Amino acid sequence: MRVNRPLHRWTCFFSSDSSSSWRISSSAAASLLLNRPSAQPQRSHGAIRDASRWQRHHQHYWQAVYSPTLSFSIRQFASRHTKSQRRFFPASDYNSIDDLLKDSINFLNSGGSMQAAAAVWARASRLLADRQRHQVTDNPQLEKLVEELFNQTMDSLDYMTHKDLTTVILSMANIAKTVKEARKRRRISNNHLPFSKLLLDEDSSPMDDVFDFLAIAADRILTDCDARSLSNLAYAYALVGYNPQLDSRTLLGKIGDVSHPALFQTVGDRIDDLDDLESFNPQAPANIVWAYATLGIAHRAMFEKVGDHINQLNNLKAFKPQDFSNTVWAYATTGEQHSALFKTVGDHIYQLDTLEAFKPQALANIVWAYATAGVQHPALFERVGDHINQLDNLKAFNPQALANIVWAYATAGVQNPALFKKMGDHATQLDNLKAFATQALSITVWAYATTGVQHPSLFKKIGDHVHQLDNLKAFTPQALANTVWAYATAGVQHSDLFEKVGTYISHLENLDSFTPQELANTAWAYASANELRSCLFEKIGIAVASRGEFQSFTVQALANIAWAYAVASTDAPMIFNDTFTSALSNRVHKLIVEDRRQLYQWHLWQTEELSQTGLPEESREECYQAFVTADATVSRLQKDVVHELKSLDLNPVEEYIALSGYLIDGLVEIDGKRIGIEVDGPSHFIKKKPTATTLLKRRQITAIDKIPLVSVPYWEWDDLEKDRVKKQQYLRSLIGI
Repeated sequence: MRVNRPLHRWTCFFSSDSSSSWRISSSAAASLLLNRPSAQPQRSHGAIRDASRWQRHHQHYWQAVYSPTLSFSIRQFASRHTKSQRRFFPASDYNSIDDLLKDSINFLNSGGSMQAAAAVWARASRLLADRQRHQVTDNPQLEKLVEELFNQTMDSLDYMTHKDLTTVILSMANIAKTVKEARKRRRISNNHLPFSKLLLDEDSSPMDDVFDFLAIAADRILTDCDARSLSNLAYAYALVGYNPQLDSRTLLGKIGDVSHPALFQTVGDRIDDLDDLESFNPQAPANIVWAYATLGIAHRAMFEKVGDHINQLNNLKAFKPQDFSNTVWAYATTGEQHSALFKTVGDHIYQLDTLEAFKPQALANIVWAYATAGVQHPALFERVGDHINQLDNLKAFNPQALANIVWAYATAGVQNPALFKKMGDHATQLDNLKAFATQALSITVWAYATTGVQHPSLFKKIGDHVHQLDNLKAFTPQALANTVWAYATAGVQHSDLFEKVGTYISHLENLDSFTPQELANTAWAYASANELRSCLFEKIGIAVASRGEFQSFTVQALANIAWAYAVASTDAPMIFNDTFTSALSNRVHKLIVEDRRQLYQWHLWQTEELSQTGLPEESREECYQAFVTADATVSRLQKDVVHELKSLDLNPVEEYIALSGYLIDGLVEIDGKRIGIEVDGPSHFIKKKPTATTLLKRRQITAIDKIPLVSVPYWEWDDLEKDRVKKQQYLRSLIGI
């Protein structure tokens, strides 16, 4: 049975010289190596969870082996001592976890080399991941066998070459990932259980003490690592989503006065220090940058070196589709700029004979990466779109991939209506949208609205789904704002959706988690959709006012908020005051014409309400000029209506500019009373209900210019067909003559 060795057994090997540097004799080193402590006392694996005891037990060993002041290389001794033990174990021949563990442990106990342990862990990871060849054991001793293999492996980390050590770490990471997925699917078997207890916490996060301990060993052999080992090491920790910190505050304590840098920083430095990366196969750099991006770790020099290496290759034929996907995804995720790399990869993919080897997730990640990085490559997007359009169906695409693809095309400004129709049709034909995350729903409708691609059935299905949810807690503020913004922008009416979202936001304790742009987009969306809920506007008003002097708001956001409240006609003195106008005064010129027009409508509302607040004179003039110089297009419908008015001898004034600045399609005067006639085409309605802009115009002309308006809806006029008698009767009735 293994036992903990007392501290005095370790300290007796050391003596102190005049410089106070600790040294160790070769005989003592040999004794230390051959009698080193076990990874833990032999007992049930539950003891491994007592990380502090295990780490304290090993602390003195690691201090001895890895102290920078040792005069004798224990690792060199270990290499010589174990050379005669290196014998082959046929791990790849086994298809049973049970047999693999029993035979390998017997092999190791009989003097087999620790190279065999690496092979066994690698084989175990493959067997556990292979569902078809996964033979579930009923051996009650399996947990004990796994513990024994684990103990012997951890006991012998210092004997291993960099290749064996990184193989062990990668294999354990793969097993942890496989077991985590089995837990999630609730398909965990007897084979999974002992590994689950060993490598994962109860919440399925990686066992920190295990992966920290492995990282300590890896940190010491980094200078010996070749390209494959470095790649495996980085990839392993990315798989488990864990970035070990190797300093004294989190692990084994200070080693002298030296504290260790983070493992990933060291790996990155090691790669950056290499003369070139010619020894790397394509998968290695792809896995490395993917690992860094997955864990959110920055290392600009390394990313630049990897990008330069790939860009300078004669061709990329050796790269697999997943290598391309992982690489560009990593650069986009970390924000590392390398336009030459993106161009090289994009050109290569575009020139391929076929994209059949690319999995849906790879295609989604690639276009997402280009859009996120802001790299234009229309030919690549065209090629990917054509490939997807030619597929028989999209069953292989998961919801997030579908959402990411349409988001990427919208963000990159690439039009592909056929692709959007195919994806929209696929989503609407699904039984339900339960598999879609809230973010996927949000960015999907955002993409359709941004590109202007109409797909009413998709918007209805998504709107119905959101409305039927028990609650909206899973939606981030950005997802909520983007969703209602998309419906308003696309001109899709879905009152149930707006009611659900509006009620949810109104009942939140506060809107502190909403950014200024999200507040502005939400208010604008409800106003544009003519979903005017006073409680929501009051809530947003309080949140906007709480942001101080509005410096965190863009001038466009301020203009959108102003217009929204003008449409809703909701009094908000806490927003619209001298501070608000001051925030606008020096920035109006930055607005596009449409936003200046909307800001002028807000000024008219302040006039309508007899408010003392309004635009300063200079800003008002800028906005007024934008308002009155709007391009006026006279439709065939309008010409027809005016023609019939003239036939009635009403002599209409066409395109009349009122004092407010509004343009009225036609103005007639009857018995000294002026009447404005608006000819409203399809753009003035959503499902035959007037848009917010149309209603605001009618309200403000009536209130400010004192001119009553009548409307000629396009569908009522179309119903009259070419019957001029009916048309004239219709106009007489409308005007009241």
